Formats: sequence, structure tokens, C-alpha cells
Amino acid sequence: MKKSKFSESEIVSILNSVGKDKTVETVCRAYGISPATFYNWKSKYGGMGTEELKHLRELESENARLKKLLADKSLDYDIQEVQRQLDKWWNSYNFDRPHSALGYLTPQQFIDKNQNLYFKVVAA
Repeated sequence: MKKSKFSESEIVSILNSVGKDKTVETVCRAYGISPATFYNWKSKYGGMGTEELKHLRELESENARLKKLLADKSLDYDIQEVQRQLDKWWNSYNFDRPHSALGYLTPQQFIDKNQNLYFKVVAA
């Protein structure tokens, strides 16, 4: 988003200068802004003083901080969910599915079938 060449306090002073024998058109011409910009500013900052503007900035920064915190927590949850699914797949792939290298047996079936052979090799 393009940064305004006017600060928020300058915008409030521009909005307040309209009532002092000046029309919207003359104020817009003096500051080099369009009437549409003036009315957009008026809808956002209309009736605000400097204290309200300061409070608005604090609220916006707090809101941004909370949104970032929520996004981080949401991302952490998504990462944990993906990790759970990956672990579930890994266990299924490695322990529940038959493997061609094991004679198309699951690892547990292979161990049960060849347990005597395994212990004979280890004992020798």
C-alpha cells in the first residue's frame, strides 16, 4: 500500500481546517489532494483529536501483534497436525504394509516366521 505524504496528525489538521471559512475544494487545492481523498480521510479520521489518533495507533499496533500471534499459533497447530499424519503414514508404511523384500510379508509376520532362524544366526 502506498504511504501517504501526510502524517496522521497533518491529516487531522487538514480535516479541521475546512470549517474556518474554507470549502473542501479550496483546502484540497491548497494541499494538492483530491476531494475523494479528503472524504476518505474524513470517513477514517473525522472528528478525531490528537489523543484519539494516538489511541487509534496503539489499538492498530496491538491488533497487528495479536493477529501475528494468532497466525503463529495456527501455523504451529498445522505443523503438529502434519507431523501426526506423517507419523501415522510412516508407521503404516513400515510396520503394517507387506514389503517385497520380506517376501510380501509385514515386518511382524516376517519376524514371527523367521524368529527361529534369527536366533540361530545370532547364537552361532
